[in-house]
Amino acid sequence: MALTDEEIQQVMAKRKEIIEQNEDTVFYIGTNENRKYYTIIEIKNETTQGIAFVPSDSEGKNLDYTQTSVVYLGTQVGLETVWVTPTDPILVPNESTRNAIKAREALSPQYNDMELFYKNAAEEVAKHNGTITNLSAYSQSGVPGVKIGAKYKVPQITTFVDWGGIGALNSGVFTKSELEYINSHTHSYSDSGKDLTSLDGGGGKLCMERFLQQKVLMVSILLGEIMLQSFSI
Repeated sequence: MALTDEEIQQVMAKRKEIIEQNEDTVFYIGTNENRKYYTIIEIKNETTQGIAFVPSDSEGKNLDYTQTSVVYLGTQVGLETVWVTPTDPILVPNESTRNAIKAREALSPQYNDMELFYKNAAEEVAKHNGTITNLSAYSQSGVPGVKIGAKYKVPQITTFVDWGGIGALNSGVFTKSELEYINSHTHSYSDSGKDLTSLDGGGGKLCMERFLQQKVLMVSILLGEIMLQSFSI
């Protein structure tokens, strides 16, 4: 059984903690009285950040590869030092931030790394006769994540605060069949006031808003974390 949107939300709320862990690390969601345990089977913590995990027990045993989830984190906003001369440093946006700027007009350059991560996770899952049932992505990773989910027919795709949806859509990166798949398999949660995504070059519109004839689920951002709310629009 695939994770629910609420369960994926709980994983996303712990994303900055989980991404610092290693493969075979166990983490949990839920309350202390009702914990659900998962074990990391693949992790990438570079400019692109991804986590693949499966249900398990609290000791990291009895792994269930038939319910594998792949989660991508968002933009790592920051600056890095570039030395113009040996004595003349300047600060410039880091690679992740530069990619977010480019994603205002086209698919994020991180797409290739994200797809490679998905393939590596899928290879590991296949060794155990498993299935990737969930794909979730946040911010800059949202739109590439939707494309990967549609390309590989992931049953449940959930994205949060998608960045650059209209730029990617207008660039023609989505095939007709991918858009049709997105229509029936994706839940996208956006910041309800568009305070952040209004800066993404498309006014914060979701790349599938032209195609989805269903509830659009919105989120509000509170202290940097995701709080889900559902609205009919």
